[in-house]
Amino acid sequence: MKNIDTEKEKFLKVVKAEKGDIKKAISNSITASLQHNKTYNDKAKNKDRKIFRKALGDCVKKIAEDYKSKIYDDDEHNDNIQKIKNCIEKQFKGKNILKENTIKIATVQKCLNVYLKHLWCMGEIETPPHCPIDSIVINKADIKINDQTPRWTRICTIEEYKKIINLINTKSKEKGYKNIAEWELEVWNKWYIENQRKTT
Repeated sequence: MKNIDTEKEKFLKVVKAEKGDIKKAISNSITASLQHNKTYNDKAKNKDRKIFRKALGDCVKKIAEDYKSKIYDDDEHNDNIQKIKNCIEKQFKGKNILKENTIKIATVQKCLNVYLKHLWCMGEIETPPHCPIDSIVINKADIKINDQTPRWTRICTIEEYKKIINLINTKSKEKGYKNIAEWELEVWNKWYIENQRKTT
């Protein structure tokens, strides 16, 4: 295990976010949650997508604000993910912006967890209860469900999310990490460096 403060600094440098730059943190989080993850209705226009991105960012920032003064457990964090999903679906119901008028848990968890990761690395909050789930994390933790590698973009329910996050948590403990957030931070940083070498 490496020095966690050094790993935090590496991450912020990679994502080009300075400490206190909340605007960059939420922008990065929204982008990460929507990449490789079809969210919009085919009829959604660019202006509709901008409205959605702002609404998602506002919901996430509002929920995340309490993490600055409170440490959330697993169940409370899961509830917050569901609250964001409900908030967005209520706001955009019948507006032909979201695919099938819904936002997947996959999208919400990625946005909230990436944002909390930014805040943690910036020194704004204590260690987050979870880490972002994406293909990198699933592959590095060698997660299998029914002998298949799950796709993060297909996480539609909180129960599916909990099952995967629990498996990742078990893997991080097996590797000797204090928590899932520190494991993911180091794993993601290492993946990024290795990926950069392959492309240079």
